[in-house]
Amino acid sequence: MTITNTEIIKKAGIHTQGNYGASGLLNPAQSEKFIDMIMDSSEFLKKLRYEKKDRISGTISKLGVGSRLLRGKAEGKDTISGNEVIPVIGDVPYQVEKMKLGTFMTEDWLEENIERENFEDHFMGKIASQIQVDLLDLAFNGDEDTSSSDLDYEFLKLNDGYIKQIKKKGHVVDGATINGGKFGKKYFYSLRRAVPKKYRNPKFRWICSDDTYTDLSEYLSERPTALGDIAITKGERIEILGTGFETVPNMPDDVILYAEPENLVIVYTKDIKHRKTTEGKEAVYEDKRFYATHLGADFVITEIDATGILINRGPLA
Repeated sequence: MTITNTEIIKKAGIHTQGNYGASGLLNPAQSEKFIDMIMDSSEFLKKLRYEKKDRISGTISKLGVGSRLLRGKAEGKDTISGNEVIPVIGDVPYQVEKMKLGTFMTEDWLEENIERENFEDHFMGKIASQIQVDLLDLAFNGDEDTSSSDLDYEFLKLNDGYIKQIKKKGHVVDGATINGGKFGKKYFYSLRRAVPKKYRNPKFRWICSDDTYTDLSEYLSERPTALGDIAITKGERIEILGTGFETVPNMPDDVILYAEPENLVIVYTKDIKHRKTTEGKEAVYEDKRFYATHLGADFVITEIDATGILINRGPLA
């Protein structure tokens, strides 16, 4: 069942009729609900880890306990000393970047809209939905070094996303050197092997563009296998090596990530603002009301060694 934007707003308990004060600053509980609204409209966003912070810069903690720690129990003997669990503790820095989404609506349109009374609740749901799409896009595709000539420069330059971070410090596999540069199953074998096996677990996912996933479906459909039949005739999601897929809007078609979603963190500040005004010269002269949502976020990977990326994905074999 699809939930409407208005229902999302009402479920979240955030109403636009002034309950967050003249400043437009959401209180901590409403900030949490606003983030929940964004997450609720994306199954993949729900799988990422979220950290709420008071400050725009600082660190988030990472914690591990190692592996192969179980020991046999022998009556009257100490088999623990020297083999205790030693927590693997570390800090990962973050630096939140401020972002905003602004829009306006004419008073004439509002007068003619049959949902006028509930319009602002509905509209805030629309804003949350668009932030959800943009946040996921930016989290993976952001690049502070984007050329100023790029049509999406103002958007992409906001922050470095996971793709750039993994290319820089994760495990990189060059698809041009595998299977003659042709898309195929060897891509996934090589990418999986690139990530140390101590990190691999059932929560890992292949992360790619929708077109890459479509190409994979086509590749499998041309092979006389049950997996190909499932992908085409039953519409079921594909798994490779027991690992499922997640797709990201506007992700480049020439890369595939191999990572655990919980290792990918969105850090955000609690001072989320949602403002509107019907005053000022522009509002009066143009007969409009203006809206702006302000928030801050950073995209952090807690364990970069547990990530892999395939670059230069080639055409179908």
